Amino acid sequence: MGVSAQLDGKLLVTGYEPSSPFLGSVSRLNTDGSIDKTFANDGSASLLVENFDNIIPMEISTGKIVVYGDENLPNQDISVFTTRLHSSGTIDTTFGENGYFRFGLPNYYLLVSDALEQPDGKLLIAGMAHWNLFMFRLHPDGTLDFSFGTDGYLIDPMPNGGEAYSLAFQSDGKIVVCGYGTPSYKPIVARYHPNGSRDS
Repeated sequence: MGVSAQLDGKLLVTGYEPSSPFLGSVSRLNTDGSIDKTFANDGSASLLVENFDNIIPMEISTGKIVVYGDENLPNQDISVFTTRLHSSGTIDTTFGENGYFRFGLPNYYLLVSDALEQPDGKLLIAGMAHWNLFMFRLHPDGTLDFSFGTDGYLIDPMPNGGEAYSLAFQSDGKIVVCGYGTPSYKPIVARYHPNGSRDS
């Protein structure tokens, strides 16, 4: 589940599709809390996303809507996804493959917690890969940015393991990640160069 505010004050809310206990959806509320009937199908857009833990919406600079999260598909390790919608609530099929980007790693349990849009329009998304800090970056067209980390993603084994919860983008292009490490959920703040290497 997730919520975020658009620049016009309307709210994007994600959750389960009312007609299905498995599929995701994103709805839009007017500033007074009423359903925005002009959005998608009577206020709610169905997403081809199943069995998720996190599903988070955000408006980007173009006015389009990005939804990202994780997906637990049968007989597979938990993977992550990103999808993009037009401001009207229809899926933007020019993003990824028919509107969706999906990514998984064998024997890795992936979760995502936060995302940001860089000034160049690229999307940076962070979370956890088996208790290691995890990030990946997408081009505006929804494909992996291979100039970031290793083949578009990075897994950083923080001391005793850890998870990224929040992202910030500095004016010099460096990336700041806040999260926690184990044991005892100790706070971790780490900084990375624009290419995904850790800033020592």
